[in-house]
Amino acid sequence: MATIPAPRTWTVGELLSASKLNIDLRNAINFLLAPPLAQLKRGASQSIPNAVATPVTLTEAADTDNGFDLAAPSRYVAKTAGWFDCDLNFSWRSVGTDLRQANITVNGVGRFGIDSIHLPRVSTSNVVFLAVNDYVEFSAYQASGAAQDLRDVTLTYCWKSV
Repeated sequence: MATIPAPRTWTVGELLSASKLNIDLRNAINFLLAPPLAQLKRGASQSIPNAVATPVTLTEAADTDNGFDLAAPSRYVAKTAGWFDCDLNFSWRSVGTDLRQANITVNGVGRFGIDSIHLPRVSTSNVVFLAVNDYVEFSAYQASGAAQDLRDVTLTYCWKSV
């Protein structure tokens, strides 16, 4: 779990030490150089049923804050509180003129960044605030009259200073 460094207020006459510099300056710079980040991708082949928002099964490509859990492969759990930029992209195996959606929810409620288009590639993005142990979940929806297979799925989830 990354720790967001707290800014220090120096006082007149306070002596500077290597320890204080490491805690107050080095740690803040290290956090900014390597904030929490996850890159997730499609796990196994997945068929999305008609007219049902279905959690997308993901697998970890990179995860610097250990928020991805194979037991809940459509979710990412915040281990560091803050604003997170979530970008979800996927494409479908078949092309149709039906409704396609990419959904992002927080703690199972609300849908953020819905992108409904009639194309084989769908993407959505949103910046959300998460407390420690809040989670974002990613799902797909399509209304073609029959199940459709997902092709490429990528998700980028990163801490953002807003």
